[in-house]
Amino acid sequence: MIAKFLGPGEPEAVAPPNVPAPGSPAPDWLAGGGTLGRLIRERDWSQTSLGPIEAWPQSLKISVNLILNAQHPMWVGWGKDVTFLYNDAYIPVLSMAKHPWALGKPTIEVWPEIWDVIGHLIDNVCEKGEASFLDDVRFLMNRGDFIEELYFSFSYSPIRDESGAVAGLFCPTTDVTPKVINARRLGMLSELSARALIQKTTEAACASAAAILSQNTDDIPFALLYLLEGETRQARLVET
Repeated sequence: MIAKFLGPGEPEAVAPPNVPAPGSPAPDWLAGGGTLGRLIRERDWSQTSLGPIEAWPQSLKISVNLILNAQHPMWVGWGKDVTFLYNDAYIPVLSMAKHPWALGKPTIEVWPEIWDVIGHLIDNVCEKGEASFLDDVRFLMNRGDFIEELYFSFSYSPIRDESGAVAGLFCPTTDVTPKVINARRLGMLSELSARALIQKTTEAACASAAAILSQNTDDIPFALLYLLEGETRQARLVET
């Protein structure tokens, strides 16, 4: 029908792309999602490697919808830059030092301080499609003005696009820091109590305690043990 309105040799008209007008309602797959849902809706993704949000593949839309409507900390990395997308529950993992700055950044820029641990695992997912699971992994993470000792259990799983190729990765994360550190400290206190009962002299008890403390430098980087001498109450260094 369109051809009869065109002169000889004139190309057939092409319909413009279906791009929502500014201020139009968000697509259904971005409905809800809390703070991150809002930030993703408001972001101009055409300035990132993901391109305009209207052109995102269905596989990416489904993955983002999944994490936005989950209560468990999760993130998705997409494309050659492993572009970082996460949900509200993941905000405490990043801390306010990295949120919301991290949204849409390459993952290597989000977590440079732990890339030596996670980098090869991410490469295995993106290049080989190999999933992985790690339990109680120690990270020294920069989430502000100082380095924190933190422990996480997490998995990396490949996300395949419509062609069947690996296009991204999915990572649910659990912070197990209190569990690991509390177990370590309770174990040390238990050993101190048990060994103290079998020592025959005060000096032997001090030596035993110093040996146990020296095995847990994460919690006690150094220790000085003193004994108070008789009536003088003068402190004498016996163990370091």
